[in-house]
Amino acid sequence: MNALFTKKGDKKIGDKFTSKFPPVQLNGHAIFCLHSPDAKWYQGRFIEKIEGGGSGRTFGMLNLIKPLDDCIACAESGYNEVESKLINFQKTRKVDKLDEEGERFVLYSHTVTTGGDELRMRTKNDDELSKSSFSLSFDADKVETGARGVSTMRRAFPSIAQKGCGGDVPESDEDLADFFPDVVIVIGRMVLTVPREFLRMQLENVYDDGLLEDD
Repeated sequence: MNALFTKKGDKKIGDKFTSKFPPVQLNGHAIFCLHSPDAKWYQGRFIEKIEGGGSGRTFGMLNLIKPLDDCIACAESGYNEVESKLINFQKTRKVDKLDEEGERFVLYSHTVTTGGDELRMRTKNDDELSKSSFSLSFDADKVETGARGVSTMRRAFPSIAQKGCGGDVPESDEDLADFFPDVVIVIGRMVLTVPREFLRMQLENVYDDGLLEDD
């Protein structure tokens, strides 16, 4: 598997659990950072919305863009196929002999995206889910570019900003935009279907600073 999808400490959910219960559907919002038009991957985060208001569970996401046949790419403008990774980070407590620094439990999905920057994402063959996979649907509601996109990237994806700048991130968004002139932030509605066991490992909300609240 591509190096972007493997990291020391990663565990497929199927390595630890068996799916004894029906999968669970989560409704919420997701935010994605398309940091460069030439990038072969992009990061995202899912934040569950709780009935009555507020945020619930949150998960990291990573999409690796797969090479396409030229005929498909030409005939289906804006069409891409990606390997999506849903990441559940362990935090602060010991669970089932996990160390205090935590581990990452992951699920995988073969996803189709259309619409270019106006992302629309659907799981391909979502009727073939296994205990190590998940399905998703995503529809963009808002796209941020320019100064606003850079500002959101700085807050929501600081590791991308730091890596793109080679270490020190400029204090001004104007200077940061010099490193990311084509950054696109996409925010929208997402529905996830995941094995129930995957949720049992969620220990705390690690991301919620109001970025997905309506303006």
